[in-house]
Amino acid sequence: MLLKKLAEFHRDNSDWCIQLMGGRLCVGGKPSERLQQAKLASATTHVGKGDPPIILLYGSKDKSLVKPLHGERLHAKYQEAGLTSTYQLIEGAGHGGPQYRDEVRSKMILDMLQKTLRQ
Repeated sequence: MLLKKLAEFHRDNSDWCIQLMGGRLCVGGKPSERLQQAKLASATTHVGKGDPPIILLYGSKDKSLVKPLHGERLHAKYQEAGLTSTYQLIEGAGHGGPQYRDEVRSKMILDMLQKTLRQ
């Protein structure tokens, strides 16, 4: 549902489509000046009852545009909607790396996939 909504949004708003350029979210101007568009660009706006389970992994040393706060907010929206969501902050990890593929997280991901795909 989330992906479908984002695809529709992208199609209908191609003049300021959501894209990452130079580490800045482009919504036709500064997000602070285009609040409605910035809200529509946020995944938290599109969480709904039909969304699948999600695992959110963030590194405590992530220096990219994607900050752990984004994952915390999305996790909270999933919880509010009564959906299955797992959030983990990986201490010392950046934006990717072997910590995201270790035995514990690999098992967590495989378990969720097996449970979800059996339904």
